[in-house]
Order: sequence, then C-alpha cells, then structure tokens
Amino acid sequence: MSGTSWERSPRIAVLKHDGTLEVNEGSKLDAPYVFQREWVKQAALAPGLVGALITDGHVWLKGGDLSGKTWTDELHDTRQFVLSGARVAFLSPDRSLWAKGGSISPNYRIQTYERVQQFALDGNRIGFVTNSGKAYAQGGTLGATALFQRDNAKQIALAGTRIGVLTVDGRAWVKEGDRSATDWVNEHDDVIQLVLAGNRIAVLLADGTARVKEGGLSAGWNDLGSQITQVALAGDRIAVLSAGGALRLSQGPMEKSSFVDGPDHVVQVVMDSGVIS
Repeated sequence: MSGTSWERSPRIAVLKHDGTLEVNEGSKLDAPYVFQREWVKQAALAPGLVGALITDGHVWLKGGDLSGKTWTDELHDTRQFVLSGARVAFLSPDRSLWAKGGSISPNYRIQTYERVQQFALDGNRIGFVTNSGKAYAQGGTLGATALFQRDNAKQIALAGTRIGVLTVDGRAWVKEGDRSATDWVNEHDDVIQLVLAGNRIAVLLADGTARVKEGGLSAGWNDLGSQITQVALAGDRIAVLSAGGALRLSQGPMEKSSFVDGPDHVVQVVMDSGVIS
C-alpha cells in the first residue's frame, strides 16, 4: 500500500478487570462502548479490525462494524499478538516470532528463530527484542534481514521513521531515519514504558508519573500525572490508565488538550487512529 493512505473512524478499546473487551468508535472520546468478547487477556486494534487474545491462547479477529458478530479464529497457543495495518504478528509458545500480511487467513512466516521477549509493528517495520536483550528492526517484506539496533534492551517501539529502545537500565533511546542510523537520543531515564506515535513520544516512569512530548526528539516534556500504570498514544489522542483502573483521555493539540474521564475498572487500553498508509 506504499504511496496511498485511507482512513476509518478512530477507535478506543478497553479491557476490563473481569476479562470483557469493549470498543468505542468515532471522533468523540465519550462515544459509547460496544461489548466485543469475554475471557480476554490482551486486545489489539488496526483500522477496521479488532483483535482479542482469549485466556485459552486463541486469537480472534473481527473486521467491519463493532456490532458485527462474525469472528475469525486466527491463532492458537499464542503468548502475545500485535496488529498494524494489514499485518498480524504473534509469539508462539516457544517465543518464536511469526508474522503475515494480507487477508485474515493462516499464512504466517517466521521472522526470527531467536527467542523473543517483546516486539512491535508499524507499517512495514517489525521490531523485536530477543531474550538475550538484543533489539532488531526489520523493514520491507516479511522475512527481510533484521538490523541490529541496541544491546541491553527490554522494549522496542516504532512509529514511522522513528525507532525507540528502552534499555534495562531504564533509559529510553529514540532515533529517526533509516534503520541503520546511529544518532540515538537519550530521551529520559527511569523509564518503564516507552510509547511512540507520529511525532509524539510518551514515557511512563518508575515512580508512576508519565510525560509526553511532541515535535523533534529534543522537544520539551509535558506532565501527564502520577499513579499511572499505562500510557497509550494514537494520532492526536492520549490515554493514561491509573493504578485504580480509571482511564483518562485527551484529544487535539497538546497545548490545548484537556483530559476527560473514560471507563473505570480498566486493565489495558489500546487506541487506533483509523489511518493506514
């Protein structure tokens, strides 16, 4: 789909503490949430697509309207999965990383035989961190050669031409440009979660505070609050999940945005901007 883009309504998915998955859709943050599935332990979104990893290890995917009832039993024995555009990737029980692009059908290709602890998708890029702490990024066709990025990694994040790596010492590193670029910027210390989306970067710190920035890699930070357990970004939206399961959401230019309350009893939030290119 290189050189083209299309857009659907943005979506927000919330996984509740009782394992129920609900999703809303539209330009308004307070749009009603529609029940999707029970017994869910991980959720994922891509434009026009909802994914749910069930407690039995099966991944179910659904396209079309949120009210639709037709799901595809896509995977089984899955540890973790991610959606991005037309791609689906997952970790098998032995921590091998598999991915496919195209329609919802079992046609996966192994990406690395090394054991993987975490991975990310964005467009035609796949990033992964091996059990030995090495971060790699792959671009182009599935199965292409993955380029080494950094040692001592525990998380990788991707957004456009940006690659972020969180190292075991809590440092968040981000670079932009080609995968072979070496101009890494140490964005923040004491980080436990790194999030990239467009030209925004968010970090969740070990003390439960979160910060976000917009623009260049050296732009200043804006505080998002304290007692936070997860941060999510998509387009011009920001989501922060508190330790008590309360969700707060904002939308629009960062300097003008204000937060509104979302659902309670949330354990995971996922957002999709609705745009694929």
